[in-house]
Amino acid sequence: MMRTTIFLLGFCLGIAGLEAAGKYPGTPDKPSCVYKVGETASIAIHMDDDDGKPLANTEFTVQTVGDASIKDKKYQLKTDQEGNATLKLTLNQPGFIRCFIPKETPKGKDKPVAGIAFEPEKLQPALPKPEDFDAYWDKILAELHALPLDATVTPVDTGRTDVVAYEVSIATPDPQAPARGFLAHPADASPKSLPARLLTYGAGTFKVAPPLEVAARGCLVFAVNPHSLPSDKPKEFYDDIRKNELFRYQLKGLPDRDKLYMRNMAIRAYRALMFLKSRPEWNGNKLAVSGSSQGGWQALIMAGLDPSVGACVAFVPGSSDTAGTSIGRDGSWKRFFILGEHVANQENYMAYRYIDGVYFASRIKSATCLVSAAFHDATVAPSSIYCAYNAIPSPNKRMINDIDAGHATPKATRQKGEEFIEEYFAKRP
Repeated sequence: MMRTTIFLLGFCLGIAGLEAAGKYPGTPDKPSCVYKVGETASIAIHMDDDDGKPLANTEFTVQTVGDASIKDKKYQLKTDQEGNATLKLTLNQPGFIRCFIPKETPKGKDKPVAGIAFEPEKLQPALPKPEDFDAYWDKILAELHALPLDATVTPVDTGRTDVVAYEVSIATPDPQAPARGFLAHPADASPKSLPARLLTYGAGTFKVAPPLEVAARGCLVFAVNPHSLPSDKPKEFYDDIRKNELFRYQLKGLPDRDKLYMRNMAIRAYRALMFLKSRPEWNGNKLAVSGSSQGGWQALIMAGLDPSVGACVAFVPGSSDTAGTSIGRDGSWKRFFILGEHVANQENYMAYRYIDGVYFASRIKSATCLVSAAFHDATVAPSSIYCAYNAIPSPNKRMINDIDAGHATPKATRQKGEEFIEEYFAKRP
């Protein structure tokens, strides 16, 4: 029997942790912010001025972004004498609605009001899993396991006596783009003594640092750079790469599934996982992966491709249900996959399915999984995350509903992720 646990972090009594905290708070009539399809959500909005006094008889606009018929609507409201107003919303199908007060100037920021969901546990991907998805990736895995790791392992000075670290480069099918990162573990580690963990990272171009603190907690850990970038360059180097060679890298290679840049990113992460498992310090039976955003997507892929992964932490994972925009959803990576743009066509959607997190999630049969969705996320729509979460067949999975958060994972959620992995390490024989 499948066991699904939903954690609720934060309360819809303001927008804690966001720019507009306390200024334009919206309070849905359900503290969970989760409703039945067709049910009407009543959101109480209170407005104060800069001095904290109620804004009486004030007209303002609330805009909604979300799934289905609610998408991009605007509502004209007016406060009463106490500065209060009410917004009522509903959805006729599973999905999410994000409400905000639009920015007043081009350089301003939208002010969040509330985020609500309607039976998100029923969300399904817009497109079916490719019939040859498993065969396609099983063939890739066979080729990767036939390729020698040919790893270059170089000690680095940690400035500490309790942990050791190494800069590592691992061969991939592309000789110009090895898997790069840092390995670290306690200095006194003996063979087969340590649990192992792969760290994956979010979008952007940057250098990865040795994961010394994770290693100090008694772990064999590898931090993999998503882009095969060197770790010794100045900030200007990474900025230039982001603006030029890797500009909108999420779309590179479309519409050819074999040339997708993100496909090769997944392959690099898998090679890093292979290297991690080859280390003599690994105890052979405790293996975890974790990441946020793009890193959460990579974590789902690793857990889906390698059944020896026993724990997967994927916070606000991107690149799932990437065709969601084709059926009116808010979408994942919606900055790139937006209806009306040249990239939003059927050929591209069909190719991207081969790296879509939903279909990797459907391969996670036994790993214990912790996933988060943020109700104010304007980067990765929570509906896309729930599509991936709902696809996980593992009997032990948990969802954190960060009802007051945007795309940045809150500290409390990050802490839950660390506790989740530590609990897995402690309980697994």
